[in-house]
Amino acid sequence: MSDDPLSSTESQRSRRDWTRVLLGSLVASLLLMTAFLIGLFFLREPVLRQIRDVSIVFLAGVAAFSAVLTVVLLVVLLWAVRRLTERVDGLLGRGGEVLERVKGTAGTVKATSDFVGERVVSPLIRLSAWTAGLGAGVRALFRTKKQPGG
Repeated sequence: MSDDPLSSTESQRSRRDWTRVLLGSLVASLLLMTAFLIGLFFLREPVLRQIRDVSIVFLAGVAAFSAVLTVVLLVVLLWAVRRLTERVDGLLGRGGEVLERVKGTAGTVKATSDFVGERVVSPLIRLSAWTAGLGAGVRALFRTKKQPGG
């Protein structure tokens, strides 16, 4: 139990470290974006046109890559769903066979329990009741009356 406070302290330190890293990355990104935008302000128009054209080509490439990746992921997803459907159908087919076997076994168990109940347990119950009645009768015959006071 002495490890719990130590691991809790380490967990808190780790969480604080990650928070600092994320905040530092955010501040650095904002500073770089600000510097980039200020730098664009001082560029001449032909350079801005070139940057614009390169940005358009870059974004078109990213869009094309995203479209291809989406189609590939869709094909993989459809293939996985088909395989899953085939496996589920196979399991359901085998499940029906198993269910029929279980029903047959349950019928056999019921028949066996009925047989044991009729042939073994019922005679034992009758014998037990008969001996209990015989014992009660013997006690009633040989019972002596208690005398008052004692």
